Amino acid sequence: MSIQPWEPEITDKLKNKTPEVYDNYLLFTRKVGIPNPATTLACKAPDLAKKTTYEQEKFDFIYPSNARYINREDLELSMEELLKGVLLDVDFDFPIDKKVTPDNIVSIGWGRSTVMKKSL
Repeated sequence: MSIQPWEPEITDKLKNKTPEVYDNYLLFTRKVGIPNPATTLACKAPDLAKKTTYEQEKFDFIYPSNARYINREDLELSMEELLKGVLLDVDFDFPIDKKVTPDNIVSIGWGRSTVMKKSL
């Protein structure tokens, strides 16, 4: 699984020109986390074919109650490290209820600035 990097220029612009976007992303990754691949397969999407979905504004994806989410605290990463991009050895076979830890980190960074943590 890959957590996509943010370009430094974009991060700086978000922090300076639209800090609410940066703060919302920071809050989302801290409070909710990122679903792992198996969790995304097990979620129930909203039924967009039903008129009541629009009338009741029920657009939320429903995730399994036993799902664990990936968060930067469990990975022991700073926000800056997370924004550089992270490659994890987490795939669709990774259990929904298993915690993702620093042991699952393959690399941090992208391109020539990639720092390998382990090999696959």
